[in-house]
Amino acid sequence: MAANENEATIKFRLPGVEAPKSTSRSIGPVSRSATQVERQLLEGLEIKQHFDLSPTSRSAASGREATLEAAADDILALEMEDGFIFYTSAARLAGDLERLDPASVQDGAVRLDTLRARGPVSRGLGDWIVRALSVVGFKEGAIDKVIEKDMAEIAAEWFGDKASEILEKGASWAATKALMWAIEKQLDPGPGLYRWVDESGAPGDLKTVTEGEFANWHPDKPMLVFVHGTASSTLGSFGDLQEATSAMEWDQLFDKFGRYIYAFEHRTFSESPIENALALARALPEGARLSVVTHSRGGLVGDLLCTGALSDGLVDRFGRDNKKFKIADEEDRKNLLALSGVLAEKKFQIERYVRVASPAQGTLLASCHLDAFLSALLHLIGLVPYLQVSPVYAVAKRIILQIVKNRTDPRLVPGIEAMLPDSPLAALVGLAQPQDDTAIGVIAGDIEGGGLLKRIGVFLTDFIFFEEEDNDLVVDTESMFGGLAREQGYYLFDQGSDVNHFRYFANTLTRQALQAWLTVKS
Repeated sequence: MAANENEATIKFRLPGVEAPKSTSRSIGPVSRSATQVERQLLEGLEIKQHFDLSPTSRSAASGREATLEAAADDILALEMEDGFIFYTSAARLAGDLERLDPASVQDGAVRLDTLRARGPVSRGLGDWIVRALSVVGFKEGAIDKVIEKDMAEIAAEWFGDKASEILEKGASWAATKALMWAIEKQLDPGPGLYRWVDESGAPGDLKTVTEGEFANWHPDKPMLVFVHGTASSTLGSFGDLQEATSAMEWDQLFDKFGRYIYAFEHRTFSESPIENALALARALPEGARLSVVTHSRGGLVGDLLCTGALSDGLVDRFGRDNKKFKIADEEDRKNLLALSGVLAEKKFQIERYVRVASPAQGTLLASCHLDAFLSALLHLIGLVPYLQVSPVYAVAKRIILQIVKNRTDPRLVPGIEAMLPDSPLAALVGLAQPQDDTAIGVIAGDIEGGGLLKRIGVFLTDFIFFEEEDNDLVVDTESMFGGLAREQGYYLFDQGSDVNHFRYFANTLTRQALQAWLTVKS
């Protein structure tokens, strides 16, 4: 076998020529508005080699091929047409190609044009979909010292005397959690509950909820809380509700909830939805009369918040069938018990719960091929204007490339593990029951038709997932109907070329359904 993770190098044959590193798009420019932290997170990346695989280059090369010798943990960036970049490790790509076609390994090298042979023109991919390939590396920069310092501090806080031993192991749940936390610490705004409405009624910037915000709280006042999704923020997930085209829907929301519209910012890689739900429950006032809107992984947070009760049996059964996750099991059960206690104490009235594109029963895309899942996610958040100009994109890109390079087991990343179909959290929300009087609305979608994003979906399906499941490029559609909504609720399914994981609140059909479900009188 040519592609072996234990080998010093892996050799690839490429149908193109080596080209100037400056022509690579794999790192991308840092925006002028970027903060120093954002710049440091991405300026720590470098292009080690770059190859032009375009038709023009192949024609000029007159059939000659280039050879790439890469270390197993080198990050390879495959630049597709129209901007999509697939990030993966050399070892993972070699293994994928050999699995797709054992004949791709010839004379000790793996042939990249195996992808070309599997790209049918009839499905809109053309004769060759990879336009360039780059080797991306990390160079030590100022941010790395900040990350290492934060990792050490948080590990000491979490694990005490065992912190040094845990960090030395590196590829463990605790060490990975500390690394993800140290990178996500650069996010601004930080985690917490924010008010998301100006006194005029217009959606404004997030305003920190002060200590006295709920001092004279009247439980009869209806509250609306938004919970964002993976690698996103409130404005990243729900910002389209601010646009002029959404003014009518927003006015209807303000007519019902007034200034009591809130947003919950939280970490989505280093923290599990259990930790997120506990933090949110603690931040809300006792007896709050709530309506909750969630997007993506935020739906797992919402399901936990909206449970009628977390029985001792459910908590006791929660766990992984692997001793190396003992610390994770202990932490999750402790937080579940704490959440159960807070929910019993505060007695929230969850009137309406709208869940959009939630991986309620996990997502096959993350479990089948983590690199492809994260690459698609990164591409989509790069298309969201609110995320392009915030620290979210830089933080997500650094985390994703760190995961790719380390070939991290998805079960070691708390926020991703929660989205695996066989995760203990998927099992728990599949058994939990909602509050008796909670009306649940589910919005689900599937990308269908032409365009760049559909071509990305074809690539992921043909080359990676081997599944013909409906999906929105991040979550498979069937999973969106699971969790607390499996037996009761109102459902809306949207399908089309303009449907993808970050478009639900821009599309008129789904946006109007959201507004109607939240404002209709009981």
